[in-house]
Amino acid sequence: MNQRKKLLLALVVPVMVVCLQGAASSLYAQDFEPLGFGNPNTSLDLPANPLPGGPLSSALSPIDSSAPSLRGEVIKVPSAATSPSPLSSRQPESIMTETTPAISGPATDGGSHAEGDAYPAGESDALFDESSFDSEPYEGQVYDGVVESTVYETSTVFGMSAIGFRRNYGSDRLLSNNFTDRGDTLSTGDTDHGKMGGFEAYLNCRASTGVGWEFRYFGLAPSGNTASLGNDPTTVLVGLNNVSEAAGDPSVADVFADGNFHALTRESSIYNFEFNLLRNRSDINWFNGMLGNVETMVGLRYIDFDESLEYASGSDAGSGPRRLAFNSSVENSLFGAQVGGRSEFNLFNRLGASIGTKFGLFYTNARANRKISGNFADGSTYDPNIVDGTTSILGYDFGSAENDASFLAEIDLGLIYQFGQASRVRLGYRAIGISGVAFASDNIPQDLTNISQLQETFDSRNLRLRGIYFSYELAF
Repeated sequence: MNQRKKLLLALVVPVMVVCLQGAASSLYAQDFEPLGFGNPNTSLDLPANPLPGGPLSSALSPIDSSAPSLRGEVIKVPSAATSPSPLSSRQPESIMTETTPAISGPATDGGSHAEGDAYPAGESDALFDESSFDSEPYEGQVYDGVVESTVYETSTVFGMSAIGFRRNYGSDRLLSNNFTDRGDTLSTGDTDHGKMGGFEAYLNCRASTGVGWEFRYFGLAPSGNTASLGNDPTTVLVGLNNVSEAAGDPSVADVFADGNFHALTRESSIYNFEFNLLRNRSDINWFNGMLGNVETMVGLRYIDFDESLEYASGSDAGSGPRRLAFNSSVENSLFGAQVGGRSEFNLFNRLGASIGTKFGLFYTNARANRKISGNFADGSTYDPNIVDGTTSILGYDFGSAENDASFLAEIDLGLIYQFGQASRVRLGYRAIGISGVAFASDNIPQDLTNISQLQETFDSRNLRLRGIYFSYELAF
């Protein structure tokens, strides 16, 4: 029995030794990670790539996960001018490198990067690289937030313009003559403004996606333009013989005939307000390989156009009024919607060009007023009436109104000179056409005592504005 136990023991012990040796070899070959550390490639968050102009931060270098771990020990490696080359397989797994940071554009995936990516920054990613800007031709836009969406999150532009426009006028009505050898006359066309000066301001804001809004205003309000006729002028307007304070009193025609001079004064004003929603589609390749952008818009627009003609007679003698005036005035209010589009593109170096169009449909309210008033030498007022034997209407003050639809078309052409990424100037030409408006000269009745004509509003004229503007734009 003892012999059997010894023989069995002699057989079992070598087998156990072999098994223990295999287990030990297996355990020794296994790579245990310290508790709580895990794999540095997944447990450590990579820092987001910094935005241009934002705070600087270090970036992780590529990591070789096949090298033996040093259980989380951190070793600093000297920085290099270029991106660090991948570490060899004999270097520790969780080494962190410190490199000289550089400003670069935001990542297209929101700032996150795949494991092992390096972060070199190119010159084109800098927000304002003044050295390259000064030494190379500039081909950017003031709307870099749209054209280069990786640079700006938004682009706000404020612009101011000096404008000089011309407009058309209504019928050229003859008002007075003086029967001299020269045949001098006074008509409504003698008081045309010529060039009307004004001011424009606009503010727009676009996100890096190209979506934005715009508010725009311009106003034209020239001073009154006056023309006069002397040498005993006589009025040619029909119906003034039947306008007086009372039957038997001197008529308005008599007062005009006794006047030393006749004068005509025109005043007009045009105000425009717009609010547009914008959609910019940037990075359009134009000719010569230059970049441009195309922007569409839809919005609301309000236009106010007012005009008045005052035809007056002045006298320094007699018992009649010292001054007497017939006034024809109109007010046009247009409100509606518009759509349009515009494009900007580089020509060469810092010079670019632009083209834009707008089309609108408006609800129009046109109001006309005709009034005769005056004053005597003692300061009392002269308030005439229509007295024609069959009709007697107290006071000569008639108003009328008409509601209608109007259409608008606009074209804008411009040249742009770029000072920098944030400022530029623009020289342009603009033409605007608006249908269905009332002019003051067209609302002088053929017979100033015809009641039906005095109760009508003639609003079938087309207003045309055209002229140049000079703008300065600032982006921020």
